[in-house]
Amino acid sequence: MIADGAYDSASVYQAASLRQRDPPADIVIPPRASSVVGGDNADTSTARDRHVQYVAEKGRMAWQTVTGYGSRSLVETAIGRYKHGIGTKLRARSADRQQGEVAIAVSVFNRMIRTTKPVSVRQH
Repeated sequence: MIADGAYDSASVYQAASLRQRDPPADIVIPPRASSVVGGDNADTSTARDRHVQYVAEKGRMAWQTVTGYGSRSLVETAIGRYKHGIGTKLRARSADRQQGEVAIAVSVFNRMIRTTKPVSVRQH
């Protein structure tokens, strides 16, 4: 589960952990700048505490690289492009037909991207 910093709270980590127990959910949420390791003990027993400690020791950019947090922005960009090109609403009413509608839209969108993508050739 990857989410933005607005979801940085112990309750979100707990809800994600309860929703998927086996295997445990891999939760990637950037800790707030003011976050501190929680609990009475100094060990990092929770995923959130480990994230807070890693950011404190090595920095936010290193944390983003290690956790793969940058993939979130790629997904957001793709969804934004989809909504801008195809639209924000589904027209079909049933779930099966909505899945088909999205599959067709993605296929069309991918074809448009392949068609308009420039081919670069390095000249020496």
